[in-house]
Amino acid sequence: MPKFNKSENELETDFDRWMYVFKNLQSLDNMPAKLQNKIFSKLFGEAELANLQPKDRAAYEESLKVYRDLKNVTDTAFEDGFKEGLESMKFSIENERRQKEILILALVNSGKSLEEISKLLGIDVDQISALVDKEKK
Repeated sequence: MPKFNKSENELETDFDRWMYVFKNLQSLDNMPAKLQNKIFSKLFGEAELANLQPKDRAAYEESLKVYRDLKNVTDTAFEDGFKEGLESMKFSIENERRQKEILILALVNSGKSLEEISKLLGIDVDQISALVDKEKK
């Protein structure tokens, strides 16, 4: 890399950027503006970790472990809560459907016509008729 002598302002291609990084990484305190993209951000992050003292690196890795553990716990709790919510919603829908059926049958038993019940509850006459037939069996 001794032949690569471009300054930060002269970097135009990815090849230039990589060569610049390889040549200057040890002397860079901050990531240059010309290197502001995902791959170079990751590279600089890894370089910072590699440059940590063993004690600091161990502390970082421990905090990362704690973070990942907490994230897994919250993700699992969210998934469990979501599943529980779905089951509860299914139960509520089924319960509501059964209550509606009971109301329809009570109205039929009180002498209301299928057409009156249909208008009252906004339910198709055929559905009411099917329910009544099902309950008679």
